[in-house]
Amino acid sequence: MKKLLILVFVSVFFGQLSAQTDEFSRLMEKGESYLNEREYIEAFVYFMKAKEKAISRADDSTATARLENCRFLISRQNIELALSLEETERARFETDVALGLARSIVNAFYFYDEKLALAFKNNKYGFIDKSGETVIGYKYEEAYPFDNLGMAKVRRGGKYYLIDTNGTEYLLADGLSNLRRETQALDLRNKQLVEFPPSVGQTQFQFPRLNILLLNSNEIRIFPPNILNLSNLNVISLSNNKLRSVPFGLSLITGLRILDLSNNLLLMFRTRINSFDAKWLVI
Repeated sequence: MKKLLILVFVSVFFGQLSAQTDEFSRLMEKGESYLNEREYIEAFVYFMKAKEKAISRADDSTATARLENCRFLISRQNIELALSLEETERARFETDVALGLARSIVNAFYFYDEKLALAFKNNKYGFIDKSGETVIGYKYEEAYPFDNLGMAKVRRGGKYYLIDTNGTEYLLADGLSNLRRETQALDLRNKQLVEFPPSVGQTQFQFPRLNILLLNSNEIRIFPPNILNLSNLNVISLSNNKLRSVPFGLSLITGLRILDLSNNLLLMFRTRINSFDAKWLVI
């Protein structure tokens, strides 16, 4: 009986791993297809989705390289289109308002949740809505589109932040080497971690401003108990790991709005998870 259970578990695990690999390949192929057709914005979207499904550092690097290539091609295409608009300004648009709107949409990369798009103006990045109105101002030297959790990585004044769709900035550390007491977002995605660093979350007061914790695409098998000491967390993402269970103590993190546990081994624990109160719960 024990051997049978082990075989079933191994089968489920490798089945999920294979399915995720297939999804990564499908998304990359779709992105390549759009890239070959010079549909760079659509290609960018699919490569971004593929990056979220990457299960190895090599896959993540491949998707990242395609994203950077798309960013360059979109920027070049934007310049060409802007020049074309200048040449046909009077013939194609009746008012300056219409021309400004067209340029805003032309310079947009793609729309997150059909609401917000990354855009470029006067050598700065910002975000606009579908009417071309500025939602988050052009103030960033570097910026990436919003991810599936509604967070975007940006750089301003030499510092990196994550921002939400309201434009709220969270000071970002993308590794333990630059983690500070004032850090508000910690990004440890694709670090090949087998466990959450025990040095983080030793006490409730160690990182009192930490609101966002991203641990996607690692090799973590056991839900880190020291996370429960990070009582000010609003977002926890542990997707694409090897978790088998979650602790009841998550309810102690009262401000938690988003909990992403997708692509783990939690099929037998849905009852416990579904009883958890969070704004977004992804399993």
